[in-house]
Amino acid sequence: MFLPANLGWRAVKSWSGAQEEQTFPDDIEYLCAKALGTDSGLSLMGIDPKNAVGMARLAHIFKRYEILRRSNRVPESIKQEIRVPGDEFRLVDLPGGAWQFRPVHCCEA
Repeated sequence: MFLPANLGWRAVKSWSGAQEEQTFPDDIEYLCAKALGTDSGLSLMGIDPKNAVGMARLAHIFKRYEILRRSNRVPESIKQEIRVPGDEFRLVDLPGGAWQFRPVHCCEA
């Protein structure tokens, strides 16, 4: 159909009480890794200028992943690893402009 892939729509939420869950940086990191792994774009909704501070802390993550995705510098072998549902990774900048995906493991109490 000649349309680019899109992972879906996501709203970035700031804390507004007990009825709404805040979007955390690790949420965005997970979503962006899956988008990069599947070579899919993302669509953001609910962008509110009153939430500029909350969005700014996450915009850097979106930007890094999207620049890397569009550069076509990620080998297919790495894309296969990061697109596995449930597996989490952190994009880490290395000296000299290099980058690396490091696995993230969370412990439950």
